This record gives sequence, structure tokens and C-alpha cells, in this order.
Amino acid sequence: MLAKKTSALLLCLVLILSLTAILSAGCTSETTPTTSAPPTSTAPTTSAEPPTTTTPVTTPTSTEAPKTFTIKFIPATSGPPPQKGLTLVATEWARIVEEATNGRIKTDIYFSESLAKGNDIVAAVETGLADAAFLRSHAEPGKIPLCTVGEMPGVSLDLWALSQAYSDLTHSDLMAAEFASHNMVPYTATLINETSIISAKRVTTIEELTKLKIGAQGINAKLLSKLGATPLSISPPEQYEALYRGTVDALSAPIDAIHGFKYYEAGKYWLDIALGTRMHPVVFNKDTWESFGPELQQILTDLIPELNTSSYEAIKATGDEGFDALRAAGVEFISLSEEDLAKMNEAYKAIHEEWVAEQEAAGRQGQPLMDKYLELAEHYKSISPYK
Repeated sequence: MLAKKTSALLLCLVLILSLTAILSAGCTSETTPTTSAPPTSTAPTTSAEPPTTTTPVTTPTSTEAPKTFTIKFIPATSGPPPQKGLTLVATEWARIVEEATNGRIKTDIYFSESLAKGNDIVAAVETGLADAAFLRSHAEPGKIPLCTVGEMPGVSLDLWALSQAYSDLTHSDLMAAEFASHNMVPYTATLINETSIISAKRVTTIEELTKLKIGAQGINAKLLSKLGATPLSISPPEQYEALYRGTVDALSAPIDAIHGFKYYEAGKYWLDIALGTRMHPVVFNKDTWESFGPELQQILTDLIPELNTSSYEAIKATGDEGFDALRAAGVEFISLSEEDLAKMNEAYKAIHEEWVAEQEAAGRQGQPLMDKYLELAEHYKSISPYK
């Protein structure tokens, strides 16, 4: 019995000692160091080297699209397509500008005086009602008097040279104040075909021409008067009827009008007399021009020679089509003699002198402007690709 109690006590003692050892070991052991990297600090680094990152760094870029414009344009022509004459010039002008600017400048063309009357285009551009236009200086007397130098006959028979010369002239200091006074910026130029004579009676000389009743207006009428003729003023809608019924014997008109209004049905003789063309300044409203910014302004400026040539080619194509129609209708083409051409030159000179005197009397630089126009026309004639 005693032996059993002794064994139990010894067993208890062993268990107590074992437990004590285990507890003692747990309290005195050290933690083994870890070899893992420390967590990334979010505090700003003071190192000269940038912190390493696996995220690519990109520079922010603007997503704003280039600014675009849709301009309101008056083409100085009374009707929309068919694509001939000034209508063709206007649509080609708009196409070239849109393509060159990658669609950043589009053009709404207001045909048939739908935005402004033909005698109120200057005010439309000045006020910003229109952003751009072909001006009709002959239809707005007194508003842009220096621009009427483009109506002077006999400056050049090379219409390409004339177009380039007049465009350069509008950009000269001689005309700057006139455009600025109407809040305009000159751009390019366009024109109409040379005015000639379509007649119901055969005439071969200026002397014979002076015996006819001739429907004519404006500078054409003034030039015919210098030649000794007595022109009659007849409105365009009445001209065909007047020639057909014999109210007049002849009409002064450019070839595209002779073709378009079919004057050749009543007049079977075409006299190559060169009564003059008419230049139209092409302008922008100044505020519109400035809104384009330097990049678009430069693109537009670089386009000027191309647009002038495009204008010439459109007018020439329309004229060629007209001459083909006259030939098909059996119209006889008549040229003046050298003697009569000399008379024409004298008449041109007299018209030029009168225009200069009128400008000078009003305090404008008429003579320098006329001299510069003649000089530029001669220069461009010497390099014309359409000789």
C-alpha cells in the first residue's frame, strides 16, 4: 500500500517538474529574425534619385479638338448653279479652302442675294453679317472708290495676269486704309470675262460701230462714248428682247452673258473690241480673320496664288464654253484692225486719266495706284503661263 502511494507521489512530482521546465523555456526564448523586405514607405523620399516604380509615367496631353469654323459667304453673283462663271468660282473657292484647312474652315454660300442685296455687300461684311464676300464696287458707288481701279479697261488682255496683279494691289499700302475703314481684310481677287460686242448687224470698224444703237452700261458705256458711239442703258432682263426686236443693234456683254442669255440667237456677229473686264476684291470680315488664329491665317495666305488661278481657270472655262456655243450657232468672229486698236488704246488712256483725276480731287492716291496696277499687270503678263 505504501509502495503505491510513493509511486503516485513520484509521478506527480515528475509532471510538475516537466511543466515548470516547459513554461520556463517559453518565457526565455528569442524570436528568430525575418529575412523579408520591409514594407514600402509612403513618406516622401529625400534621395536625389527618383523612387523606382513599375508603373509607367506618361505626360498629360490635351484632348481638345482643333477649332472649326463655318463662314457665311456672299459670292457677288445673282444665281446659284449651274456651275459657271462666278458661281463656279465661288464653289471652287470654298472647296479649296476646306481641303487646305482639313475641314477646319467650311463655307456656306448665300446665292441669289439671300443674305444681303448686291448693293449692300460692303455693309454686310463690315458688320459681320457676312464673314467673307466678293465685293461689287460698281454696285456700291462711293463706298470703296479705290477698288474701282479694277474696272479700268485696257490694263491687260491677259486675265490671269490681271487677277494676280489686282490681288497684289489690294494688299498694298495704297489700299490698306480703304479696307480697314470698313472692318475688312483683303484676301484674293476674282473677275469676269472681257466685255465685247454681240451685234445683229455686221460691223468691222469702230467707225461703223458708232452708227449703231448699242446697249451698254457703266464703264463700257463710258468707253463707247469715248470712241464716238451713243450707248443706250438697258437693264439686263430686257437686253435679249431689245436685241431681238431691234430696239438696239448690238449689246456690250462678256462672253458668258452672251452665251447664258443666248444673245447669239439674235446677234450673229461678235466683235472682239475689249471693252474691259471687272475685278472683284475677295475680303474677310476683320474679326472673322483674327478669330482664325496664326496657323489658319498662314494656311489661307499661302493659298492666295492658287485661289487666284482657280478663279481665272473657272472664268476661262466658262468663256470657252460660250465661244463654242457661238461657233455652233454660226456666229461670225470679227477682229479690229491695227488702226482701230490704236484708237482703243487712246480711249483707254483717257478713261484712266479721268479716273485718276476723280480720285486725286477727293484726296486719294489715284495716280500711284493706277501706276502700280499697270506695273503689276505687266509683270504678271511677262510670266503668265496662259500666254
